[in-house]
Amino acid sequence: MQNNVSAILDLFPLHSRVDNEHALITGNLSVVELVKKYGSPLYIYDHETIRSQYEEFKRAFQSSYPTTEILYASKVFLNIPFAQMLYHLGVKFDVVSFGEMSMLMASDIPLSNAYFHGNNKTEEEIKLAIKNGIDAIVIDNIEEVNLVNSISKKYGVKQKILLRVTPNIDPYTHEKTTTGLKDSKFGLSIEDHSAEDAIELIATSKNLSFVGIHAHLGSPINFVEPYQKAIDKMFTFIKFICIEKYSLNLTEFSPGGGFGVISEPGLNNPTLEDFANVISEAIRNNCEKYDIDLPKVFIEPGRSLVARSGVAVYQVGSRKTIPEIRTYLSVDGGMADNIRPTLYDAKYFALPVQGLNRKFDDLVTVSGKYCESGDYLIKDIYLPKLLRDEYIAMPMSGAYQLAMSSNYNLAYKPAVILIKDSTSKLLRKRENINDIIALDII
Repeated sequence: MQNNVSAILDLFPLHSRVDNEHALITGNLSVVELVKKYGSPLYIYDHETIRSQYEEFKRAFQSSYPTTEILYASKVFLNIPFAQMLYHLGVKFDVVSFGEMSMLMASDIPLSNAYFHGNNKTEEEIKLAIKNGIDAIVIDNIEEVNLVNSISKKYGVKQKILLRVTPNIDPYTHEKTTTGLKDSKFGLSIEDHSAEDAIELIATSKNLSFVGIHAHLGSPINFVEPYQKAIDKMFTFIKFICIEKYSLNLTEFSPGGGFGVISEPGLNNPTLEDFANVISEAIRNNCEKYDIDLPKVFIEPGRSLVARSGVAVYQVGSRKTIPEIRTYLSVDGGMADNIRPTLYDAKYFALPVQGLNRKFDDLVTVSGKYCESGDYLIKDIYLPKLLRDEYIAMPMSGAYQLAMSSNYNLAYKPAVILIKDSTSKLLRKRENINDIIALDII
């Protein structure tokens, strides 16, 4: 079997190609030269792909529903230069921790450009958010209603809030990334009265300004129907509980995000236009049905906003063949920089960065170097027969990998670079042992 190089290239950042010497080019730069300059493992982001994808989200959703805002999930990956780049593109943020809020503030990004989510917000985090003018707090459980109201009162603020609900809709994705079912640590159930209990308390809380409700079904979601079903249930709740029973007004609404991406050759996902049209039509139809003014909408693309912009590059090491079972091709990274395959069976593809004219006839499992049997990056992929010290590049690596990276086995977190206008810039230096032991108290 031979992989289709051009099909896998479609998973790489925009304008990636193979040059006349059969080597991989991305952002008009040689990948092998980049990894020689910055070391391995290496994470490469392409600015043009990020900008293009953000503009595509805006075009798709705002042409269908003009008052839609796009929120970047800070948990995907965030540091100061990356946050500033997104902010200058016009992106707003959702945050879930003291650290993520602090990173925005360190990047000179006002928290008025952020929504604060999370299932266990601490008093310290809520104080930081309110003191620094967070746009909205998304209430996740009934205890938070009293906590946010009490802290808002101390600061003399009437805090804008939304309520996160669980509509109990199956998004048909991995159980570890499903968040909209009744059995979820996130949100309050529409079906068991807990969401209504929260609304009743919100309605009597003098320092809370209720503006709407939010739900997130999970990710990646490769079907449009779950959004339509969830929106229908949410608006029934809005009409008969929020508006009619407790006289609360709706000015904002969010069906979440988690849209699936084309993560493997030949995958036939709904387009952004498909997602936008179904979501927008469901909101408009429900507002017309229940005589509700159209609210402002915000969506949370998550991985689908930046996944394609990122490439992970690894150096090939040892090779182990178990006859009639498997060949392990080990690289110098793995679960310490990308735990997604181990955590929830995320599927990736790869290309060698040189010699792309060779036959792809070597069936291997690309394994990591860490001391776990579950440490692998790609199971059963056909590649050329690669030699030690060659490099492979893994596309669709722009989301969650770096954010969930660790120092397992005292691994160093990789360098991160940005390609813009055919030049490369270091966004985060590679860690070394001195960085790791600097926190130790001797």
